[in-house]
Amino acid sequence: MLLNDDFLSHIYEDEILEATPSFHVLAYEFGDKKIDLQLGDRFKLYDIASLTKIVFTTSILMEFVDEGKLDVNDDVSDYWEEFPEGISVKDLLVHGAGHRWWAPLYENLGMDNANEKVDFYLNKWDQLESLLLKEQRGQNEKNIYSDIDFMILGAIAKRIAGKDLYSLFTDMANRWGLKNCFFNKNNQCDFAKSDFAPTEFSEQLGRLLQAEVHDENTYSLGGVSSHAGLFSDMKSIEQWMMLIRNSYYYDAGPISQKVVEKFSERQISGEKGDWALGFMMPTPGSASSGQYFSSNSFGHTGFTGTSIWMDPDNDIFVCVLSNRVCPTRENKKFVPLRAKIHDAVYLALKGSKK
Repeated sequence: MLLNDDFLSHIYEDEILEATPSFHVLAYEFGDKKIDLQLGDRFKLYDIASLTKIVFTTSILMEFVDEGKLDVNDDVSDYWEEFPEGISVKDLLVHGAGHRWWAPLYENLGMDNANEKVDFYLNKWDQLESLLLKEQRGQNEKNIYSDIDFMILGAIAKRIAGKDLYSLFTDMANRWGLKNCFFNKNNQCDFAKSDFAPTEFSEQLGRLLQAEVHDENTYSLGGVSSHAGLFSDMKSIEQWMMLIRNSYYYDAGPISQKVVEKFSERQISGEKGDWALGFMMPTPGSASSGQYFSSNSFGHTGFTGTSIWMDPDNDIFVCVLSNRVCPTRENKKFVPLRAKIHDAVYLALKGSKK
C-alpha cells in the first residue's frame, strides 16, 4: 500500500503547487515502493538538469574505476595531456579544483541551433574544450560547486572511452535499462513536445522552453553535456536508483559494492564542503534532504526542481521531479520546500503524525 496520503499529512498540497506547476515524488524504503505521488500538471518527461552529473557522469566514472581505466587520484593531465598539471580527477569530483561556479560559455559557443548538421554537438564540444583549457584555476577557502568541473570530467570520460558523450551515455543507458533517459542531441527530440514538462521562458531564444534543455551552456553544446542535459521519466530514475541500491547493499548491480561505497563516502572536511565523489552530502542545518536523513546520505539536486537523495543507513531512496522554474526561475519557493518534502517522506515512512 502506498503512503501518499501519509506524505500529504505532513506537507500541504497547496504549498507544493505554489512552488511548482508540476510535481512528482517517488520514495522507496527497504527496496519497496512506498510513495508515488503526482500533483499539478502531468508530464511524462522532465529536464533533470544537474542530476545528469550523477545519473551519467559520476556513474560512468564509477564504471571506469571498476574496469581499471581510471584512478580518481590521477592528474587530469594523465587523461587529457593538454590540461595543466596539478589537478586531480578527485579535485573535480569534490569541486576543489578552484574553478568559478559558472561561466556564460554560450556567449562564445553561440546559441545557434544548427540541427541540420549531424555533427553539430561534436563540433561544439571541440570548441568547449578549447575554452576549458583557458579557465582560471585558484585556491578557494571552500570547495565551490562548479559546472565547469563536470564539463572537464566529461572531456576525460570522452578520452577514456574513445567516444563522444552522446554515444557514451546511449550505450550506458542500454546497459542499465534506462529506457526513457536521454539527451536531445542537436536540441531535437523524438518524443512529442507535449510529453515534456515546460521550464522557463528563454530571453536568448525568445520562447518558452519545452523539450529543449533549460541550461544555456548545454543548449549551446547541442544539448549534450556531462553537467546537464538529460531528460527522463520517473521510471528510468527509479531504475537507476535501484541499480545503485543493489550495488551498494548486495554487490549485485552494474558497479561493484566497493566502488559505490567509495564514491558515496564523504571525501573532504565539513569546513571545506559537503561532498563525496560527485555526490552531494547533507549540510548540517540546511540540507535539501531535510533534518531526518542520516549524515551518510548522498545525492544531488537539479536547478529545474529535481533531486535524488539516498539514505543508506535507513535504506530510503527518494526522487523528486518538478519544473519549478516554469515560467520563471524568480519563483524561489521551491528551494526551502526541498527539505520539507524529504521531512514529509521520512515521517510518512516512519509512521509519525503531524
